[in-house]
Amino acid sequence: MGSFVSMAGALRGFSAAEDAAGGLAPIAGGAEITGDDLTGGAAANYGRFLKSLPASAEEPTITGLPGGGFKFEADVPASNIPGSYATYTKEIDGDGVTTTFYRTTYAPDGSVVNVKVKVTYP
Repeated sequence: MGSFVSMAGALRGFSAAEDAAGGLAPIAGGAEITGDDLTGGAAANYGRFLKSLPASAEEPTITGLPGGGFKFEADVPASNIPGSYATYTKEIDGDGVTTTFYRTTYAPDGSVVNVKVKVTYP
């Protein structure tokens, strides 16, 4: 018998068992999530994330998190140091409320130079 994944579970990249258990972990190669897939508070929060990014940001990715939340990430190439970049990361809960927002800066060799936490909520 084939497995069934709810629409919410499929959008968040969870297998049927993980979806039934509350979405414990994303599956490898899970469903790609786009901004058009988001609704309500998550869609509004994603819009605010996009507005907060520098103009040179690459296309953001959206990853489903356990409990129905999402992680938004976008890389921004540095303009002053070739090969270095920053990754802007925002995580929201199942209600679309921001839980954390931070920027990680990477050197050309891939090592982490700095992590700046912009927002953290309990």
